[in-house]
Formats: sequence, C-alpha cells, structure tokens
Amino acid sequence: MEWRRLKIALFTSTYMLLMVWLAFFVRYLWGDSMPNLGIMPRDWASVANFLVSPLIHTGLDHLFNNSIAFFILFLTCFYFYGGIALWVVLGGVVSGFFVWIFGREAYHVGLSGVCYCLASFLFFSGIIRKNLSLMTISLLVVFLQSEMIWGLFPSLNEPLNISWEGHLSGGVVGFFLAFRYRKQGPPNDSMPEEDDDEEEEDDVEDNQYERDGSLLDEENR
Repeated sequence: MEWRRLKIALFTSTYMLLMVWLAFFVRYLWGDSMPNLGIMPRDWASVANFLVSPLIHTGLDHLFNNSIAFFILFLTCFYFYGGIALWVVLGGVVSGFFVWIFGREAYHVGLSGVCYCLASFLFFSGIIRKNLSLMTISLLVVFLQSEMIWGLFPSLNEPLNISWEGHLSGGVVGFFLAFRYRKQGPPNDSMPEEDDDEEEEDDVEDNQYERDGSLLDEENR
C-alpha cells in the first residue's frame, strides 16, 4: 500500500513539474512578444496573473532551484496527505493575490510562493500533529535551500530582486492550511514506543508466571 502511494506521489509530482518546465520553454520560444504574466501589485491589468505567475521564471537558475524544492516538498506532502497536497498547492497559487494587494511595485514571478506554502504546511502540520517526519523533511529542505529563510524578509541589497512578499504570503497561507487540516494526515510518530514494548514484555512475563504457577500447582498435587 505504501509503495503504491509513493508511486502515485512520484507520478503526480513529476507531472506537475513538467508543466512548469513546459511553460518555461514555451515562454522562451515565444520570446519578447509574449506579454508579461507576472504580478504587478495594484495594477488591474495583472489582477488575475497570480494564477499563472508560478509558471513564469526569469531564467534556468531560478527555475532549477524552485524545481528541486517543489519536487521534494510536494512529493512529501502528497505522500502523507494525498489529495490535500493539491489544495496546498492551490493555496500557494492564491497567495499571489495577497502579493497583488500588499506587494511593492515590481513584477513578481516564480514557484517559490508555492514552495513556501508547502514547507510551512508540512512544518506546522508536524508541530500540530506531533509528527517528527513532517518537521524533519521540511527543515531539511529549508536547510539545503538556506536562502528560503532569508527569503521571508526584505533584502538589504539593491535591487530587490527577491519577492519576499510572495514567500511570506505563501508561508502564512501554509500555516492556516496546516490548522485547517489539523485533523487529517499521518498519525503521531513522535511518541516513544517503549511503553508498548514494556507492556508487551509485562504481558509475556505475566503469561510465563501463570504457566509456571499452574505447573507448580500440578506438581504439588
């Protein structure tokens, strides 16, 4: 059952990532004639661009870095939560609308907002459900992609070429989704199993004691 679930998670993750790469190459082939599909805050002409901006990347480096984080995070989320992972991705996409409302006047593009939403969802779900696996995987991705931490804050360097507003929006949405689905997902795996082992040992000792006691009674008879 777990292997089947893993295969479905791998297929879904790969399929969604291929869509992102396909969009990148289509935009590359289209060239400068393609309209800018990024989010320009408070510009009514781009109010709906948050729906497609996760597919837009500025270059291969930008796309490659987001692809690694997205694949690992979405694979983990889908493996543990199934179809709920799709709602988390949708939440990451919708978080771009908050960028349109509160972001600075610059074009915001990329899949990083969705990645932050997934990472935040897994991390806070692990805390709420006391599941160490979720927290460990999320922190591992953040550690390997160390810029994810600094990406939540405004850059001190000019120009501001990182959409920290998109990262923060995705992280906040991921937190609320973790609370929303707090009663669904993998069981608690952080509780020690020593108690169960001790109970099993006690049961074995009790059964042995009962057998020995019955043998003594027969011998005395």
